Amino acid sequence: MAAELAVGLARRLWMTLHHEIAALVECGYAERCGNMVKWTDKIASVMRAEHCWDDPRPQVKTLPHDGAALDADAFYIRGDVPERVNRLVQDGNPIAAMALIRAETGAGLLECKAYVDDLVRKSHRSE
Repeated sequence: MAAELAVGLARRLWMTLHHEIAALVECGYAERCGNMVKWTDKIASVMRAEHCWDDPRPQVKTLPHDGAALDADAFYIRGDVPERVNRLVQDGNPIAAMALIRAETGAGLLECKAYVDDLVRKSHRSE
């Protein structure tokens, strides 16, 4: 009896996951690789921001004021740039915020987008 129940639960779980994975592929968040799937760049910034995976790429960070140790492979925004970026995000202009970060740090577009997306998420939480 327990074995039959376990088999039934496994089948239902597989069907549920199969449909969810198919939806992720259809929306462009994952792509098929044989009988497996892999994430696309479309979901990368969200996964990084939620700490769902470690990425060897450098991150954009605000320069700490307390003298804390710096990550050697991170891009740091300095001076009044964090305030200017926050203002652009609050004004609903995330693309200009990403452009400013990129111009000031030389960071890649994906890293800039992850930083701005994190600011947007934090601002929505505080509302």
